[in-house]
Amino acid sequence: MQRNIFFLFLFSLSLVSTATLAGSSKEISKEITQLKASGISDAEKWQITRKIQASGKDAIAPLIACVGDPSVIGKAPITGGECFNLPANLKTPPQCQSMQRPETLGERCELMLYNILTLAYTSPLMSQVTSKAAPPQPFVIPNWKSWWKKYEKQSLEEIQLEARKKIDEFWKNDHKASVVWE
Repeated sequence: MQRNIFFLFLFSLSLVSTATLAGSSKEISKEITQLKASGISDAEKWQITRKIQASGKDAIAPLIACVGDPSVIGKAPITGGECFNLPANLKTPPQCQSMQRPETLGERCELMLYNILTLAYTSPLMSQVTSKAAPPQPFVIPNWKSWWKKYEKQSLEEIQLEARKKIDEFWKNDHKASVVWE
């Protein structure tokens, strides 16, 4: 799942918009709930996603509240694991028949959180990845609620600076394992 979030993170960096919400948690929570609506196209869901992300720090608490929500909101590309680089003599496993998988609201909310924290930062320590395998996500936050209790009083700029340090640490340590940020 971390690899999937990393690739969705890279994809959505190009989708950041300048549109913003009113900034209230209630309005942001309404927008998050809209992502579950069945009559909304994928393009509209990505537009809502961009608006939520553009809300910055105001969106963090409502997004944390929905991390782990199992509601399926659409399809996402399969980005790794057992479906890639299969030997030619093996039959394709059933889970790999479609290159799409269900995407949950919790995954999308976590993706938005990582996008808000990193703000399209590219580390000067980043190296060319020479292996076929994509590197793991630069950092992971295993418990968003306890992390937020620790950082909610800081400005978004201070939090993003800390995120940059975590990303630099990841590349400095040979980008083999995600840095845990607690």
